[in-house]
Amino acid sequence: MILIKNQKISFNNEYFKKIKKFLLDKKVKFELIDSYPFENANIEKIQQAKVIIVFGGDGTILNTFKHVKNLRETLIVPINFGKLGYITSIPKEASFAVIEKVIELEDNLKNDNLKIDERHLIEVQNKKKKHLVLNELIVTGLKQGKPIRFEVSINGKNLIQFKGDGIIVATPTGSTAYNLSAGGPILAPNIEAFILTPISPHSLNLKPIVMSKFDEIKVIFENEHENQKAIIVDGEKSDEKVDSLVCRISRKKLSFIKPYLENHFETLKHKLFWSKNNY
Repeated sequence: MILIKNQKISFNNEYFKKIKKFLLDKKVKFELIDSYPFENANIEKIQQAKVIIVFGGDGTILNTFKHVKNLRETLIVPINFGKLGYITSIPKEASFAVIEKVIELEDNLKNDNLKIDERHLIEVQNKKKKHLVLNELIVTGLKQGKPIRFEVSINGKNLIQFKGDGIIVATPTGSTAYNLSAGGPILAPNIEAFILTPISPHSLNLKPIVMSKFDEIKVIFENEHENQKAIIVDGEKSDEKVDSLVCRISRKKLSFIKPYLENHFETLKHKLFWSKNNY
């Protein structure tokens, strides 16, 4: 078992002292990781771990995810020590009870005390490199105020050509991130679909598009030398030089351990203040 926390939090506070004592009393072997970027030795531990408990915000989850090697066998417990945290949905107040149940994982899955929450990923491919995306792929211009020309094809057929500040290709998990701010729809996390959302397009008619698991999109950019662009994968800027990207739903999934009664829409209702009467 690996415990990973945001480095702004101390492992020496009372909460973590309680967690560590409990795990030691139960004779559970665990490792503590609290440094970013991860050192090679810690990356190896993440790659070999079966259960990873993450204490932090969504950024801590994304930093951890990119080092998970065996997605079929690795389970992540996402505990919210951040501010908003859609992915890290387990509140700190309820987290100790969840960790207690994780120790007897198989029994608590069978008894419906815990559940496995599988999240769909996007596979992004260029000529030389492949990315797995948990949240979103963003392509935007490096020069502020200077738009990029995009050409988008779906399943080999040209769909649209437009100029804009950028595009977002988002998973259902990432639908509540930048996609939401850019006017894209919220998808339930178990829907096998993904979203193409233009950022400030120079068109009144262009809207976000939701695509199914059977769809593949290809995005072609204008000439590299005419306007430099940034490729950002799950919040991390890539230095690759590309003139096109192909995106599709991956067969791989990332699995979270959650309380059995957790409801995604109740989480959204709370975090987006839908329950507040503004009238």
